[in-house]
Amino acid sequence: MNNRKRIILATLLLIFVLGAWAVHGHLHRLSELDDPILIEDLPSNPSGNDSMSSLLLSKEEAMMLASEQIDVNAYNLSVAELKSISGENYFLIDVVNKSGPSFGIQLAINERSGEVLAYDPQNKELMSMTKFPVETPLALQQDWNGAFVPTEGSTATEEVLIELFQGDQNSFEFKVTYGPVKGVQLHEVAMIDGSKASYFSTDGYEISFLKDQDMLTIKERGENPWAEQGVVLQGRYRLKAE
Repeated sequence: MNNRKRIILATLLLIFVLGAWAVHGHLHRLSELDDPILIEDLPSNPSGNDSMSSLLLSKEEAMMLASEQIDVNAYNLSVAELKSISGENYFLIDVVNKSGPSFGIQLAINERSGEVLAYDPQNKELMSMTKFPVETPLALQQDWNGAFVPTEGSTATEEVLIELFQGDQNSFEFKVTYGPVKGVQLHEVAMIDGSKASYFSTDGYEISFLKDQDMLTIKERGENPWAEQGVVLQGRYRLKAE
């Protein structure tokens, strides 16, 4: 009986040691998330089946948002790195005066939401763009009207149709229909921020619109109205020919 007790105690001790070692390794990996991620190590356009990656801005999309804030005729823009700050990833962009040195303050583009901020690398502080040392012009205006269909090779399901109806400078209505399903599946209002717009539902579903003239990029978080049917809304769209 004594031998049996000793075997049970030894087994429990071994399980405890292995569990503690696994937790230590997991915490060590989490501690590495604050390290900068070199932009050269990242694919410029994430692919594969990782749904989270498809929600994030690419380097090119971040540069497009930055170019709307800075006069590119007077300044050069370059992506320095992708860095984790306060639990969010930001593209940090250097702004270089064509007639002088670069600014100490950088642009910070939120990889998930597209929000544009200023970043002080010396104090490691995110700030409003009103703190940026150059006058920031209004973002390029987009015409948020028209019917859009998926481009060839888009990740969006082929028979999705998105219609935009701009009512004022701050918002537009949008309708989403899916061919095999009768009627409009979604009819809501999105808020405009330059070439970007966002819609947030009360149940946690989100849509981000990124527009470049006749091209539209959709990113979504949460389940769309046709999730159970396997329909994908996010992807690249083009203005539908009349």
